[in-house]
Amino acid sequence: MRYTKCQLPDEKLLIPSEKQDEPREGKCLQRFSQRACKNILLILALLFLFTLITFLLGPYCGRAVHAIFKGVVRPWSVPKGLAEGEPQIPSYDDFRTFWKKSPGKWMTADACWEVEDRFDCYPADGASQEGCEARGCCWRPPDKAKTAEDFPKLIPDNSTRNGKFGRLAVPMCFYPIGATSYRVIDTHNTTNGLFALIQRRMTAFSVYPSPVELLLLKITFDTPDRVRIVLTDSQKERYQVPFPKLPDAPEMQKEKLNYEVKLQEDPFALQVVRKSSGLVLFDTSAGAFSFYDQFIEISSFLPSNFIYGLGEHSDRLSHSTQYTRFTFFATDSQPGVNIPLYGSHPFYLSVEENGDSSGVLLFNSNAMDVILTPAPAITYRTIGGLLDFSLFLGPSPNQVIAQYIQFVGTPALPPYWALGFHLCKYGYGSLNRTKEVMQRNIDAGIPLDVQWNDIDYMDKSRDFTFDPNKFDGISRFVHSLHERGMHYVIITDPGISSVEDAGTYSPYDDGVALDCFLKNASGGILEGKVWTGERTVFPDFTHPNATAYWTKQVVDFHGQVGFDGLWIDMNEPSNFGDGSEDGCPASSLEDPPYLPHVRGASLKTNTVCMTAKHYLGLHYNLHSLYGLSEAMVTHSALLTARPNRRPFIISRSTFVGQGRVSGHWSGDYPSTWEALQWSIPNMLNFNMYGIPLVGSDICGFNGNTTEELCRRWQQVGAFYPFSRNHNSLGNIDQDPAAFSEATIDSTRNALLVRYSLLPVYYTLFFKAALNGSTVVRPLLFEFPKDRNTWRLDWQFMVGESLMVSPVLEANVTQIVAYFPDAKWYDFYTGIELDIESEPWVRLPAPADKINLHIRGGAILPTQKPETTTLATRKNPFRLTVTLDRHHQADGELFWDDGEQFDVLERGNYTHVKFHLMKRGVLKSFVKKADFKDVPKLKEVRVLGTGNPHSVLVNGKKWPFSYAKENKTLSLDSLALDLLEQFMIVFVY
Repeated sequence: MRYTKCQLPDEKLLIPSEKQDEPREGKCLQRFSQRACKNILLILALLFLFTLITFLLGPYCGRAVHAIFKGVVRPWSVPKGLAEGEPQIPSYDDFRTFWKKSPGKWMTADACWEVEDRFDCYPADGASQEGCEARGCCWRPPDKAKTAEDFPKLIPDNSTRNGKFGRLAVPMCFYPIGATSYRVIDTHNTTNGLFALIQRRMTAFSVYPSPVELLLLKITFDTPDRVRIVLTDSQKERYQVPFPKLPDAPEMQKEKLNYEVKLQEDPFALQVVRKSSGLVLFDTSAGAFSFYDQFIEISSFLPSNFIYGLGEHSDRLSHSTQYTRFTFFATDSQPGVNIPLYGSHPFYLSVEENGDSSGVLLFNSNAMDVILTPAPAITYRTIGGLLDFSLFLGPSPNQVIAQYIQFVGTPALPPYWALGFHLCKYGYGSLNRTKEVMQRNIDAGIPLDVQWNDIDYMDKSRDFTFDPNKFDGISRFVHSLHERGMHYVIITDPGISSVEDAGTYSPYDDGVALDCFLKNASGGILEGKVWTGERTVFPDFTHPNATAYWTKQVVDFHGQVGFDGLWIDMNEPSNFGDGSEDGCPASSLEDPPYLPHVRGASLKTNTVCMTAKHYLGLHYNLHSLYGLSEAMVTHSALLTARPNRRPFIISRSTFVGQGRVSGHWSGDYPSTWEALQWSIPNMLNFNMYGIPLVGSDICGFNGNTTEELCRRWQQVGAFYPFSRNHNSLGNIDQDPAAFSEATIDSTRNALLVRYSLLPVYYTLFFKAALNGSTVVRPLLFEFPKDRNTWRLDWQFMVGESLMVSPVLEANVTQIVAYFPDAKWYDFYTGIELDIESEPWVRLPAPADKINLHIRGGAILPTQKPETTTLATRKNPFRLTVTLDRHHQADGELFWDDGEQFDVLERGNYTHVKFHLMKRGVLKSFVKKADFKDVPKLKEVRVLGTGNPHSVLVNGKKWPFSYAKENKTLSLDSLALDLLEQFMIVFVY
């Protein structure tokens, strides 16, 4: 299929045409270059002629532009003199006088008062009226009714409102309408999109050095629900994120697209419109578009005020659009509201007024600020690379996230044991103490699968060593864990000691020999300082030799210790100094023209120099990819150390697509109720980013917990996809057995519920690996038409059927939980809740229990819990069936050995679906039965049903029991083979 242009004045729409023969992209670009550069005098003459004609025919040209945006949801502001009902965009008359008096500026002083949606024209510190107007921008204090103080308080009061992080003041210096510095000068359709050349206006004001004069726009119709938009320098190659590799677009037919792309030529702007509703999802006519070598700014109007994502930050799930700033730059920071943290995920989900959703990814790894404004709109300011947007049209939130995750890479399937409970503390200090703490929890009946050690197991804090005195016998200890069906994980940091005598420390010697350490600007090895207290070097994980180097260290140390997974920390990378021990050279890379609002006074604060050299380029560009690059190499190394077994990696620093190789924990959350509250949005966000194996340090990492806080946190943490209790050196013990019997009982009970639900969790991880779904999710994902769910972030769903309603405050014995329109059953009693008259339900919240409910219409495979995953997964299955309002239910089970690495590729697993029909027939459907060792189905429990006359199992009458008080029917002593189809008939 080919495309040609359907052109309104100043507008390009792409429509199908079989008649036009298109050249290849290479010829297209060649033609662009020839047109733009072959005859510069001709171009200048044409530009002069065009300017003269436009000046004389300005009012008519203005009318032509109106046709493009007629019907756009976000109209342009109405200039003075336009009649009511006229298209809302200023004509050339509004600018004519001002251009004659003040060339290089955009708008009259009077017209500045017409601007309703303010986009900051002076984002750096120190804005003044003189400096603002010198840029051709508007200066006006905010109206009294529109100051930041008047906005609703949607984030905690102790957040920084007008300071460095988080909420900002209303800008006094802002762009006038039509401030974009670029215009389209040529377009060319391709088989699946459009190329365009975009030229910087001669009158554009230069705020920063090295403006890019000629840009290339490439629009690609990737799929019916995904469009990709790339803006870059047309003359010079720019840095582009090297990994993860994103999929190439197949050839698409225009009529199958669920979106329409509109291009405005002068000033340049583009829109993406949802065909089904006509809603504009992406509209760059907002603010101003600028493209300099080290400063790129673009804004887009948003389809609604309900915005999610934009991590990693500690914040509510739904972000305030009242001038809220998020900074993206991997940083070793103590978590706080909107402080830039360890990972960079410039992706957001927007929920529209009708419940439809869309998502936008900016695939850019450079430091950047992103600002949400009340229009509503979003502004991106990045200091390098290019603009590479991908839009996902859903339309449901679950579909948007699946489309995004399939694009950046579906997550790895974790080993089954990784879904058990993990225990760690920085400060055990010895192997004996590690054993003592672990054993007291085992003796208390706490389910436990994985014991960890922090850096105190190392010899002098050096990677790939263990203290020969304090951790003597570690290999025997790990062997004993394996005999119990348990596992062992250790920490490793990227910093490698560089002060050891030659030939005594192979992690350094090998790296020097393979030339795979990070280099300084002069080409020598860059040295920083981390836990050893002396100089350290940092592997360049992008180097071709890095995999061989790191694999040797991992394999050699695995031969000594026998660990089962690696915890990669400090990989932003963190540095206890700024830059390097030898300083960083003066450079615009170290001191860029625009400094995003990172932690500290410069980009190099507590990390390495921006001028540091990787094999793939400058650290200035690659900084936020360091954690991902380490995770990729570590994944490969673990496959060599533990052949054909799934690598288990938990990483602090993350980037787009990292779920393919690692999980994540939320870092150094303090032991506070506020941090417990943060942990839920963080968990939900990382599931949206495609990193479902995520959790927070249960009971908090920094500071001393209280018993009440730890009890409640253990209840919540029992439902984290990654469930680990861990805290810092010098703080009190907070493992479950360190507290009273009441807290031990509460923790044990919550974890036993988790272990009974392991088949549910594992099935959800399987589905995530196959199609990009989430394991845990916000209520709005399941009930997107219910506006009450759009800001709920303290309750959450496990899959589509389990709702968790925890206690997140002190001294609480009851909660008010929201129940969307469905049938809901108490997990513990099986009793159906009455929500017909009121969906906000007051629930008792005793100290020993977390509220858990099952949605009607579910079939959940569960098992009797034991204290390890290995023991639990040997038990027979039970199906818990909850009837919906149509007396139907569905569920499924994925099952395999829980360990094989490439099980999805080999297909060595079993997949069974279950369906309860309206007429009372429960059937299984065996979709795949390649893994044979599947426990039998022993029990079926049906909630919300009547008392049948009889029950037939595969045609044979079967005894049953019925509890009238909770309307629960139970079948016991079954021995059904799940590899074969079964049918159970309830005769009423």
